[in-house]
Amino acid sequence: MKIIFNTDWYHTIDNKIAIALGSFDGIHKGHKKLIETLNDIKEQNNCDTMIYTFKEHPMTITSPNAAPLRITDNQQKINILRQLNIDYLVFNEFTTDFSKVSPEDFVDRYLLDKYNIDTVVVGYNFKFGIEGKGDVETLIQFGREKNFDVRVIPPVKLNGEIISSSKIRILIEQGNIRKAANFLGYPYSLKGKVIRGDSRGRRLGFPTANLKYDKMKVIPKKGVYLTLTLVDDIFIWGLTNVGNNPTFAKKDMRVETHLLGYSGNLYGKEIELYFFDRIRDEIKFDNAEHLIIQMNKDVNTAKNYIYKIIQMCYNT
Repeated sequence: MKIIFNTDWYHTIDNKIAIALGSFDGIHKGHKKLIETLNDIKEQNNCDTMIYTFKEHPMTITSPNAAPLRITDNQQKINILRQLNIDYLVFNEFTTDFSKVSPEDFVDRYLLDKYNIDTVVVGYNFKFGIEGKGDVETLIQFGREKNFDVRVIPPVKLNGEIISSSKIRILIEQGNIRKAANFLGYPYSLKGKVIRGDSRGRRLGFPTANLKYDKMKVIPKKGVYLTLTLVDDIFIWGLTNVGNNPTFAKKDMRVETHLLGYSGNLYGKEIELYFFDRIRDEIKFDNAEHLIIQMNKDVNTAKNYIYKIIQMCYNT
């Protein structure tokens, strides 16, 4: 897969191509249905495939105060799409000037003038052009007039619910990590460097890795989670507390992970946390002793979860 950061809108391709348009935040099961369609077109029409998206969510320009937090950053998008047989991934620069482009100008200047388009693939609720005035019907009409096919992917549902990025963000914020993973098709994750904290966990017998996470990503609801941590290309089970440590009157939001059975030095290392399940709410304890008792219970709960997960893997 070729990755292009199209900051100056210079990118062009002569080969016949099928293009999927959208933000693709999360690359969830709905997006994957769209990508499956894109790859089917590739086989049928002997053309290349492209994901045409933006480096940042368009609302960071059009409505910055209402812009959604991200499910996946660009590197995570790249990692996922590399596994889905896409030929080109183009990250365009969404600017104030671009936000004022009409639907027809977008199709003419940014698609047809740049690419030899066979088919455009979009989701059922796709909007484009100034103030989102273009929709799927507009795009279909342009396709008829300008000689390209349009495929519209209907909503993908799981247990009767439409899968969408906005729904997944809400599930993560509610702490419903398991359902979010069902919609995504993989566990939600946060990544970043391990930075120094208060070293209080170590003094209590439960050393933790304090994650410097991306503030533009969705943060799960405060509480304790079962997580799988990727560190030095090794996965290690752990317990992650998301919150501000009310027992010790901390105010800043922290993501701190106790890795089960790990004793190495993590400071400065890049790690990624995969959230598997929510164990409990964050609790303010009367003293450190009560906290230690609860943390021992949490470790036992986590080990039971892990045992069940391993059993499920062997039974499938």
